[in-house]
Amino acid sequence: MGLEKKSEIKTIILNKRSKKKANKAVQNGVAIVAYMAPWCHHCKELKPTWDGLMKKLSKLQKNGRKLKLQESGSLITSMEGNENFLNVDENKPDGWPTIRIFRNGIKQEDYAGGRDMESLTNLINNEFGLVMSGGRKKIRGKTRRKRKRRRRKTRKKWFFGLF
Repeated sequence: MGLEKKSEIKTIILNKRSKKKANKAVQNGVAIVAYMAPWCHHCKELKPTWDGLMKKLSKLQKNGRKLKLQESGSLITSMEGNENFLNVDENKPDGWPTIRIFRNGIKQEDYAGGRDMESLTNLINNEFGLVMSGGRKKIRGKTRRKRKRRRRKTRKKWFFGLF
């Protein structure tokens, strides 16, 4: 088991301004990079799911959920033409879209699983060693602590006899 680190998963959209931040993230820890092209039909289908995943993780961190990570992590979105900003070997994808995993700057593998929210969430959980805890349960739009209801035992008492 790893040590508990700062509860943060960085979400980065790769461009000229963010290339230093993205390269630092790829070189230190686990980085999952989604290479997409604006003209690709499959990329257009993946983009809302990937963006939703990035928003979901940032909301979890902002809403006070404690994320325990075994590895520091980053989710990076790279549009076509920006893949050369990453200073890693074999950074050019073979096809579009490609979801590639890097560990300390070394290419591990290309993700070949499902492209739905549940499959991508499982990928994130497995790669970062993510364990969610804390928080409160939402009931009817309000946050309330989960309460245990106790049932009171009542017995009817019957008295027979002459009084």
